[in-house]
Amino acid sequence: MEHKPSAIILLHRGPPRLQPCRDGAAYGCFTEAGRRGNHLSLRAYPSTESACAAQAATPLTEHTMLLQAPDPMHALPLLPPGDPLREPRRRRGVVLVHLFHGACFERVDELVGRYRGAGVVEAGLLEALDTDCVVWIAIVQDMQALAALHPALRATEAALDTHAELLLLEPCAASRLRWIGVKQ
Repeated sequence: MEHKPSAIILLHRGPPRLQPCRDGAAYGCFTEAGRRGNHLSLRAYPSTESACAAQAATPLTEHTMLLQAPDPMHALPLLPPGDPLREPRRRRGVVLVHLFHGACFERVDELVGRYRGAGVVEAGLLEALDTDCVVWIAIVQDMQALAALHPALRATEAALDTHAELLLLEPCAASRLRWIGVKQ
């Protein structure tokens, strides 16, 4: 069976709004840490065609990126939906979206491998279909864990010698992509 799921990232300013996700699955809505009013939605679609259709229906004022994992090993996980009414109110971690513009996928995969397992839950490593960018998505427990990881993130950026952006996102209550922690 061929692996072709695609994801679309929607960046927009203003309050989060519900967006139609016809044949896709919402991974979550996030607020950008330290930037009030900046929101990011991450959605998965079963085909590139349906992701492209969703991207085309997005207002021009919103920045979007169409992403796809080259193989199942690097794809975003299929997580059960979160229920904000039943879930205990606790920290949901920090989601990292590290954008490497002009980078080679294999080289990024090799470099991010250095900090896999060091308090980092890797969610996926994706390639942009509509621009020259590799996107690494991961989750850490809190800002303290992020601070410990920061030198390794900067070393990866330096080794790649490309333009990199690091988005720090706080998951909303119903987000599927969040820190779950160890069950006791």
